[in-house]
Amino acid sequence: MPDKRDAQTPDLSLLRSAASYQGKRHQRALILMAGLLLLFIASAVVLVVYLQSFETDEEIRTQSADALWVEENVRFHLRRLENDLYWLAQQALEEPDLSGDAALQAPGGSLRSHEGGLVAYAWQPAGTPAPPALAALWQRARTNPLDQQALDSMHDVAQGLRRPSYAGPLTEGSFPADEVWLCVPFFERGEFVGSYVAVFSLRKALELIIPAWFRSSHHVEVLDAGAELQLDRVGFQRGKKEQRFLASLDMPGSDTYLRIYAVDAPYATVPRALLGTALLFLIGMIASLAFLRRDMDKRQAVEDSLAAQIALRRAMEDSIGVGLFARDSMGTILYANRAFCDMVGYRDDTLFDTIKPLRDWPEPDAGQEEVELDFHRQDGTTVTLLVHRVPLRYSNDRQIGWMSSVLDVTDRRKAEKAAHVQQQRLESAGRLVAIGEVASTLAHELNQPLGALSSFASGLLNRLRLANIDSRQIETVVERISTLAEKTGQIIQRVNAFARRREMHKVDVDLADFLRGRYPTTLIADKVRLELLLPSTPVVVKADIVLFEQVVRNVVQNAAEAAQSAAGEAPRVQVTLSLSADGAQAIISVSDNGAGIDADSRARIFDAFYSSKQDGMGMGLAICRSILEAHHGGIELLEPSTASGTCFRFWVPANE
Repeated sequence: MPDKRDAQTPDLSLLRSAASYQGKRHQRALILMAGLLLLFIASAVVLVVYLQSFETDEEIRTQSADALWVEENVRFHLRRLENDLYWLAQQALEEPDLSGDAALQAPGGSLRSHEGGLVAYAWQPAGTPAPPALAALWQRARTNPLDQQALDSMHDVAQGLRRPSYAGPLTEGSFPADEVWLCVPFFERGEFVGSYVAVFSLRKALELIIPAWFRSSHHVEVLDAGAELQLDRVGFQRGKKEQRFLASLDMPGSDTYLRIYAVDAPYATVPRALLGTALLFLIGMIASLAFLRRDMDKRQAVEDSLAAQIALRRAMEDSIGVGLFARDSMGTILYANRAFCDMVGYRDDTLFDTIKPLRDWPEPDAGQEEVELDFHRQDGTTVTLLVHRVPLRYSNDRQIGWMSSVLDVTDRRKAEKAAHVQQQRLESAGRLVAIGEVASTLAHELNQPLGALSSFASGLLNRLRLANIDSRQIETVVERISTLAEKTGQIIQRVNAFARRREMHKVDVDLADFLRGRYPTTLIADKVRLELLLPSTPVVVKADIVLFEQVVRNVVQNAAEAAQSAAGEAPRVQVTLSLSADGAQAIISVSDNGAGIDADSRARIFDAFYSSKQDGMGMGLAICRSILEAHHGGIELLEPSTASGTCFRFWVPANE
């Protein structure tokens, strides 16, 4: 910092020496305590690892035994259910009239003895459809092709292998996903006579088979081995430490098994109490070490903070482009950054060694916070500076001087002066161009109506001299001459208003009706066929009819003249009216099948006084572009899509 107090590097030797002395005095104690701390931490880590490993192994052994018990218990109840259904099948053959409460008194396991264990079960003789007790479930299950295949396979396996077979859990979304079918075949004298079919809910069955004490410490999931999808859950949410055990349900025909998670078990308290005591001693040692290093940390923090502040202030001073300086009430400079020294052309030591080094600097004025001045440097150059001043106050709100920010606006003022001179030149040239544009526009726009007037007048005069015209024909010719004269006057008024940039007379114009009215026939010029491609819906814009008609007539006339140069085909001009994709612009495209425009002419086609025709003035398209730009539109020459022909496209904003 270039003030007098910070002009030299701060002397931090006292801080460094104090920190060094403090470090040497406690060096041996720190080494000893660090060794003891490392030894104690290593012992604690070994103890924790041992306890964790021991508890984990013990828990795995216990949970594995529980999972095996669940597997055997579920298999026992399933085999018991199969035996019950086999007994019911034998009973159905011997006593076919036995049903209702009498049938329920038959021996059975927990799945039959508890309400809800079995959804439905019935005897199905060989070659007969599903019995009434199972008909609704059977029809609903066979709506899914996969479930239908599983049920057919269940009957085939049971009859072919002469053993019970399962199907499910079924996966149709319209009924419970945990529905399982069991088919127990019955043979008499080696012949298949029927099967006993039962439907049970796998979730309900597991809730009946697995006791509550097991579910309180385990989380059980039923998984399908083929799709690896979770079908159901029995029990509580599993804990953070997951020990997974797989248990097969042993249901032939169904690849279903249980995945058992062990819920977190309570930790052993005695080993952890001893470990907590050891940790308390460890905390005490760490606290003593922290107190021992506190003084050293404070001194190091002071050094780091001071170095950071100095580096930050120097970085700010070197990087900022605004001149900053402070002065007291006597004019003595208290602070100045490098940008300010570069602006005024003084070195920092010169500024601080002199009471009032800035001769041309204005005195502070309480009513003037911003001032612009021309400052003369020592090397003789003059710079324009913009100075913004505010009072410099202490924390007690006592003013001790002024703080100023300075900007070098020399280049900006030079650029403003040069821009002003250039603007004056452009305005002068613009006036000359406007005069030429008005004259050229009038000459171009009046050429055709005046030519028509001359033709009508010459024809009338010739026929009057020959005395072969009556009064009615004279009246018709005079009306045409009057119409052309009136139209010429309107053109002069519109071109004059457009040249002076006055407000145009804009009205709502339906471009489809406008084009139909201007071109009622399909022939224009000399045997040139005109095609109008117009939408069925109105396309309304705000436009000056006279000026817009000049644009359309000029572009179509140019296309008709170009089409007459077509080789090998009839001359044709196509006018297409459409809307842009967002509906904001009305677009008119005019294309012909003429010889096209060469590359050099395409680059200059819209330049004033440039024409590709021998007798052209080169103002038609330039005037069209000016008129369309006055309507907030534009015109462009499209790239040719074929080997010949030209396409112009112009647009104006469409009404919402």
